[in-house]
Amino acid sequence: MDGTLANTQSLSLNAGTGGAIAASSTIGTGTSLATLTVTNSNGATFSGAVTTGTSVVLTDTTDATAITFNGALTTPTLTTAAQGYNLVLNGGATITNAVSFAHTGTLTLGNDAADVLLFDGGLTATDPSGVTLNGTVRTSGDAVSLGDGNTALTLAGTTSIIDTTNNGGTAAGAGITLGGAVDGTLANTQSLSLNAGTGGAIAASSTIGTGTSLATLTVTNSNGATFSGAVTTGTSVVLTDTTDATAITFNGALTTPTLTTAAQGYNLVLNGGATITNAVSFAHTGTLTLGNDAADVLLFDGGLTATDPSGVTLNGTVRTSGDAVSLGDGNTALTLAGTTSIIDTTNNGGTAAGAGITLGGAVDGTLANTQSLSLNAGTGGAIAASSTIGTGTSLATLTVTNSNGATFSGAVTTGTSVVLTDTTDATAITFNGALTTPTLTTAAQGYNLVLNGGATITNAVSFAHTGTLTLGNDAADVLLFDGGLTATDPSGVTLNGTVRTSGDAVSLGDGNTALTLAGTTSIIDTTNNGGTAAGAGITLGGAVDGTLANTQSLSLNAGTGGAIAASSTIGTGTSLATLTVTNSNGATFSGAVTTGTSVVLTDTTDATAITFNGALTTPTLTTAAQGYNLVLNGGATITNAVSFAHTGTLTLGNDAADVLLFDGGLTATDPRA
Repeated sequence: MDGTLANTQSLSLNAGTGGAIAASSTIGTGTSLATLTVTNSNGATFSGAVTTGTSVVLTDTTDATAITFNGALTTPTLTTAAQGYNLVLNGGATITNAVSFAHTGTLTLGNDAADVLLFDGGLTATDPSGVTLNGTVRTSGDAVSLGDGNTALTLAGTTSIIDTTNNGGTAAGAGITLGGAVDGTLANTQSLSLNAGTGGAIAASSTIGTGTSLATLTVTNSNGATFSGAVTTGTSVVLTDTTDATAITFNGALTTPTLTTAAQGYNLVLNGGATITNAVSFAHTGTLTLGNDAADVLLFDGGLTATDPSGVTLNGTVRTSGDAVSLGDGNTALTLAGTTSIIDTTNNGGTAAGAGITLGGAVDGTLANTQSLSLNAGTGGAIAASSTIGTGTSLATLTVTNSNGATFSGAVTTGTSVVLTDTTDATAITFNGALTTPTLTTAAQGYNLVLNGGATITNAVSFAHTGTLTLGNDAADVLLFDGGLTATDPSGVTLNGTVRTSGDAVSLGDGNTALTLAGTTSIIDTTNNGGTAAGAGITLGGAVDGTLANTQSLSLNAGTGGAIAASSTIGTGTSLATLTVTNSNGATFSGAVTTGTSVVLTDTTDATAITFNGALTTPTLTTAAQGYNLVLNGGATITNAVSFAHTGTLTLGNDAADVLLFDGGLTATDPRA
């Protein structure tokens, strides 16, 4: 059927409420009509292409019956009325002006993946009771709005596309709004691709794929995309591009086997939790946000790598099932935004061996002493933090739940505590940078602890772990345990540097815990370098030795008020170079003492004694002109001449069998008795 002059003749069809309309061939394709009107029918089918120069008007048709266009529909204006009929556009369409579908029955857009429906001025379909899409909907830079709270979108073809750039012809595109739930018709079969161009935002207000999962959801381009509800696909979610510095945001749970991001400058926000089966490598170069609440759980079942994003923000729990996590690098910092964030490669204990956790960039909180981080790499995964933690904005608490060794290469600062719950026996938790925290807590587990980079710890520390303890790895290292420290549970203690307190006691070693000196000079000082003159007690409960004969020296300063008590031998296994008593309120060395260079007794409170109850062996013994007493009860072998300069008493032996060999002679004229 054709007109006689293009865009001049119009046709109106009224089959009433009971009559069907059937047009078997084309309408207006030879010479276009002006307007085609369906006034009423009990269903209308246009089998061929329909072309008008002005409009197509669909006034009414019996509720729940369909007006169907099986051929291409071409018209400047398509008008539907607020009636309950269904509308089916099966054969593609080219409609110039904006279309707002007012009918309240269903709307079907396409019946084949090859169908293209161009709504050149945009379209709105929120009044229909439901929308089915099978093919491609396009506009030329005008908005698309499909569905609302009462209007779901169902995908019926293998691939459906919504594209407001008209296949790239209008690069800026326009907004795409999906107001209702979006689902497939057969699980993991239908895919949806969204392209809003460089200027159009994508907004999906409800769920996608939670009723019947999609196969793949693709964001081709946008000026920001927000998925407010849960998103579920059976194959993948692909985020091809979005304008730099704008975000693709998932506010609901994201569930997909594969998540793919492209090397583009958009931000990605996963706010609602996630379950992603395969390994994810975030390739985008904008920011990455993982969670927005401490209760959020993001399971990257195959592991994740996020070193390309410009920054990573974590608020919630990141889990894997025994696969590695790598967050950040030298150019990608990790920021904690929630009260408690967790990285757990055991999937909450489901895969006990876990896997490695790498923090490649600086880690900071957002408000000082507010955000905490817990790391669980299981029994088989190592933790490696390559940069600083909390030095920009301090964490509240850092917890190592478990690992097969943990290394913190940069300084670590927390405002509340560092908690070391567990690590595989005989492997080490190592701090190579300065550790600053009010409270350091270790658990009664067999891991080793290494503090290599200095420390400032406010409260008293009692080391409960039963592996080794290493304090410092350089003579310049200073470890301030402001409230004192006790280390009797570790299997051994190694000291290289200075241990200080501010007037609180130090207890290192016991009968089962030896102290080994590893640096040229090690110092134990309870006066905090003179800041608390009274000091406090120093107890050395186990044997003390060097690592190379006559190389390591030990200096002890317990202040004017602290006693020194060494219960076992010093230097008898591997001799020290020099042992110095800087100050004390009495010092007792119960076991034999051997040095390869000297013993220097600088000061001790007047009338209190420095007592050697075991054999003292040293080339040189030096006493200072101070009023302390000196007691040599256990015999002595001193190579060089000794001139006792102290002015307190001197006691040489406490048994007839004691032998004190002063090989170079001795002078004792300054002691008062």
